[in-house]
Amino acid sequence: DAHEAVRRLTLEADRTGHGVVEIASLDDELRAVVAELTPEERRVIERPEEYRGLSAEIARDVAATWRRTLNGLLPE
Repeated sequence: DAHEAVRRLTLEADRTGHGVVEIASLDDELRAVVAELTPEERRVIERPEEYRGLSAEIARDVAATWRRTLNGLLPE
């Protein structure tokens, strides 16, 4: 159901030029969901291009793991 709701919202946003949160706020089924969003969640939905999530932290963890694993095996 969520996938279909997002599909409809994005199509409507593209068609009208209005934001997804704005359109969802007008939808009887989604209004309650939108009301429960935190400011951070709203910002991610309104500006997905700015969302970085945990990618930087995950990349550092992966690099550190491999640095420890390869320590002494490869020349510095």
